[in-house]
Amino acid sequence: LQLMDQPEGTGEYHIRVVDEFLSENTGTYFVTYRNGRTEQVKRTEQEADLEVGIGTFSQLAVGLYGLQTALYREGTVLTANEEVLYRVF
Repeated sequence: LQLMDQPEGTGEYHIRVVDEFLSENTGTYFVTYRNGRTEQVKRTEQEADLEVGIGTFSQLAVGLYGLQTALYREGTVLTANEEVLYRVF
């Protein structure tokens, strides 16, 4: 999340990543960004706007496919902040 390209402008989102292999990676992360760069990533207990498995997240993060395609993957749940997340992914 820290190294990802982000959209222009400013924004924030909550993403839950589920990693069955490395359970310490599983968690909900609050991300803020400004002008294409990540400003902050921190773990949180808040509700996630998007939940994805680690495989799906990895493919989204490198731009293999977009959020619309990811929604067809098992374990992907989009609950809020759609406009921002479609710009991020």
